[in-house]
Amino acid sequence: MDTGPYAPPDAPHPPHRERLTQERLAGRFGVSRTPVREALTRLRSDGAIRDGG
Repeated sequence: MDTGPYAPPDAPHPPHRERLTQERLAGRFGVSRTPVREALTRLRSDGAIRDGG
């Protein structure tokens, strides 16, 4: 699986199409939602992720 330039090679991969919320990611990495939201915005604009729907 190609994770592109965003994930280190030893990073655990979520199951395919798993919905990741800002709250869940913030808790996992021990940060507030603000940097998570900013990172997700950047990843979306780069085409690395997309919104579920």
